[in-house]
Formats: sequence, structure tokens, C-alpha cells
Amino acid sequence: MVNALLILLFSFLIILITEFFRIGFIKGEVYDITKAHPKEGGKLDKYLVEVKESIEYINSLSYEWVSIKSFDNLTLKARFFKNSSNKIIILFHGYRSIAENDFGPIFKLYYELKYNILLVDQRAHGKSEGKYISFGINERYDCLSWCKFISDNYDYIDEIILGGMSMGSTTILLATELDLPSKVKGIIADCGFTSPKDIISKVVSSRYGLNPEIMLPAVNILCRGIAKFNIYECSVKNAMNKNKLPILFIHGTSDDFVPSKMSKENFEACKTRKKLVLVDCVFHGLSYLTDKLRIEKEVKDFLYSIA
Repeated sequence: MVNALLILLFSFLIILITEFFRIGFIKGEVYDITKAHPKEGGKLDKYLVEVKESIEYINSLSYEWVSIKSFDNLTLKARFFKNSSNKIIILFHGYRSIAENDFGPIFKLYYELKYNILLVDQRAHGKSEGKYISFGINERYDCLSWCKFISDNYDYIDEIILGGMSMGSTTILLATELDLPSKVKGIIADCGFTSPKDIISKVVSSRYGLNPEIMLPAVNILCRGIAKFNIYECSVKNAMNKNKLPILFIHGTSDDFVPSKMSKENFEACKTRKKLVLVDCVFHGLSYLTDKLRIEKEVKDFLYSIA
């Protein structure tokens, strides 16, 4: 009887861990805000029209698709919006999102500041290949590849800025410990997390009510064996010890997904020129829409300080 119960429990744990891996790490449906409809009590209702209009603005501009090969031989794609200048901002979206969702509202600001813009489809998202999402672990090498692509193929560009939202923010912060081209001059990191391990632990605990100390090592076996990455292998705080770039950190004070304390910890770990802008916002990734004038000023001041 006891053996049967142990076998049943073990089987249940295997199913639970496998399902968590499938839901959390394997490519799936992304959230497309253009398909959302206002509903009573919806947190995005008051922003929905503005976001949709900003996406329409993006789609009204001319662009070309460009592609690179990743370190593990995936074809990665991005939209290149040329804007007749010597500077570019490369934008990395968040987990299960798309670039126009995350950067639609602020896109026009960058474009009016005469930045060329590269809207990246992260691996396992959009038109980019890939089956597994690694929360910035493999994506940081993709960031390096995109920077090298721009640096090597567009001689007229001499200033590269990296911008990221959520997982995209963590992606570019983790990339600072890599050998980025000298043309990379600064980073704008919006609501990033401290490490893949930390955000996965937070989700396991808060969303599923499970013990991360038990779940993570087990899930990591699948990550290492199947997806070929290690949840524990990197952290933003460690990367900040090697970082040489100025960074503008942005976060909502009561972020309902990535706690703002994570950006505070990243900020404290950063040894270079830096600024942390906290917005009174409870919704993840909506700092810009919540306090547009302030964020626009902070972004402009940061970019002007680099030019």
C-alpha cells in the first residue's frame, strides 16, 4: 500500500514538472493586444485605444525584414525601420509577447528622435525560429549577435542603444557581460528581473503555490537535458559587475508580475552611470503609459547624455 502511494505521488510529481516545463518553456501562443477587446474591470481598457493606434502607426511605416543565425543555428528575424541617421535602438520584447505590444507607445518617440529602430522577434517568438524560451539565458547571445550584425553591416551607424521590456530587459542586461561591440553606448531596461532563477521561483510560488526549492531543480533537469540551458547559470547582478555601459532602469512600484525590488537590486549592483525611475504603477510593463511625460523626459535626457 505504501509503495503504491509512493509510486502514485512520484508519478504525479513527474506529470506536474513536465507540464510546468511545457507551459513555461516551450514555444506557444503569444499575447497580441490588437486582438483584445475592452471588458468591464479590464486593467488595459483605458490604454487599449492608445496602444492599438501606436501599433497602426508602426505598421504605416516602411521597414524591411532582416535575419541572422544564432549561436545554435536558429534563424532569428527583426524588422528594420530606417530613419536616415547614424544611431539605432534595438528593442527586445518580453516573455510570450511581440515587439509592437511592448514598444508601440514609445516607438514614435524613438522615431521622432531620429533613431533607426530594430524590432526583434526573440527566439521562439514571432517569425524567429526556436522551440524553447530561456528567460534571457540563450537570448543574451542573440542580443550579442544582433549588435554584431548592425555593427558589421551598417558602417554609417556608430551608436547602438539597447532597449528591453521585462524578459527583453533581462536579456540585454545579461548581455552586458558578453563582448558587445564598441558601438553599443547605453541601455534602457524596463521592468527586468534579477535572474531567470528568481523570476521562475516567483512564478512557481505565487502563481502555482508550489515550493520552488523542490520544483526548480527538477524542472532544471528538463531544461538542461532537453532545452540545453541551465536555469542557474547567470544573473543580472553578476553581469552588472562586468558592465561598462550607462543604464536607465524603469519599473512600476507595484508591478503585478515582476516585483520592482528586482530593478532596485539590479540598479544597486550596477557600478556605472545609472538612474532608476520608479513609476506609481501596479501593471507590469505599463510605466510609460502611466506617466508618459515623465518617462519621455527621462528617456530623452538619457539619450542626449550619450550623444
